[in-house]
Amino acid sequence: MADGDKDFEKAVGEHLKRVYERYKSNVKIFDATHIGNIVLAVIFLFAVLLPYLFIQIDDHQTSQELEKASVEIHQKEARVEAYRKAIAGLQKVFQAVLDTPKPLQGLIQSLEEQATEAKAPSSKQNDRTPDPCGSPKDIDRWMECRIQAFIQGRFSQYRRVLREEVAAPLERLNLKELNDWKAHVNAGIERVRDDFQKEISENPRFWRTFDKESPIYQKMVEAANRFWADHQFEAVGQKMKEEAALLRTAIHGIQSKQEQIKKRNDQLNDRLKNFKTRFGKIGFEVSQAVLILPMILGVVFLVASSNLCDSIRLRKSFQKLSQRNDPAKTVITDREVALSAPLWIDPLDPSQKRNSRFVILMIPAGVFVVALVTIFYCWTIPNAFPKFTPSDYWMYTALLLVSAGLFIFGFLRVLAEVRSYADGSEAIERIPQVPSGGESPQGSSEMEPKRS
Repeated sequence: MADGDKDFEKAVGEHLKRVYERYKSNVKIFDATHIGNIVLAVIFLFAVLLPYLFIQIDDHQTSQELEKASVEIHQKEARVEAYRKAIAGLQKVFQAVLDTPKPLQGLIQSLEEQATEAKAPSSKQNDRTPDPCGSPKDIDRWMECRIQAFIQGRFSQYRRVLREEVAAPLERLNLKELNDWKAHVNAGIERVRDDFQKEISENPRFWRTFDKESPIYQKMVEAANRFWADHQFEAVGQKMKEEAALLRTAIHGIQSKQEQIKKRNDQLNDRLKNFKTRFGKIGFEVSQAVLILPMILGVVFLVASSNLCDSIRLRKSFQKLSQRNDPAKTVITDREVALSAPLWIDPLDPSQKRNSRFVILMIPAGVFVVALVTIFYCWTIPNAFPKFTPSDYWMYTALLLVSAGLFIFGFLRVLAEVRSYADGSEAIERIPQVPSGGESPQGSSEMEPKRS
């Protein structure tokens, strides 16, 4: 039986050695994958994901600013053009009002000739159309009537020009702030007309001495100049032009900002494409890396968690075999086992320490969540992922959800192994030592006969 015990102990020792070697191999793989995954997650977060997110946000904001500024400058330039047309129409009216005395002078000469012909004995009055102003024989009343009709006709033309060439361009753009100005212009035209008629009424025989040097001629010119000075509003047009110029300057600034953003994006792409690893250059663009690297984090996390689970199971076997002859753990304590075969998340550690190790283990999962939120947010930004089709969105959504499942599955496996280890440790303490061959513990065979 002694030889059988020695063979048994030898077999157990060799098995213990193999378990320990396997444990060390698994721990090395876990350390490499775990540390590598954390480093990859941190680099991905700060060197790729966040710069990409800020670039997309800045680009989206500047695009919106540019679009808004473009719409505003289009509106401003349309307002300037409409106001320019309105001013041109107003200037046309002004020039016509200013020139009113000239055609009036020609009209007076024509009417004088008609009146002279009407007084001639050989004139045939019956052949002419009836004159609403009566007969030229009462020349003062007839001239006053004809001149008043001329003034009324001329100012009717001016009102039509104001309506079609001044008010219409402003109404098409709905420039409500100029409604008062349009009303003032119309009132100014009526006031000039009333002044003309008042001068004529007060001096009905003005036509006898009407020329450029006559007072009434000069008063008409002064009234026209006063009308222009009161209603031209050139300062408004100049202000509109200045506002449009400021907007154009703002647009140039936004376009320069867009160029800087594009330059930042190109630099980020170049750095990522030329980044060297032990397997060669990455060769990804930023938009591709943002989608692919979270999946890599999930796969590496599953590998690391699987190795950690294997290490926990191997450590459990190692502890069971090491303490098989010391169930009370007086010689080989749990502390000795932990020192000989340490674990990243050790079930024998206090819960506070285990929880902090769990947090560190899940750092890649936290980065993955940030990446997931960033990706879904950037999908709402136009052109954040160029050449994307609807099927691409569905495909990457499925892959990202699968990657999230890898994190959950890996975490639950580790948690289950830690809890199982604790249950197994308690069971180990309750198992009595049974030597090979079914014999009682050492010394029991000698004590049994004495009891009988």
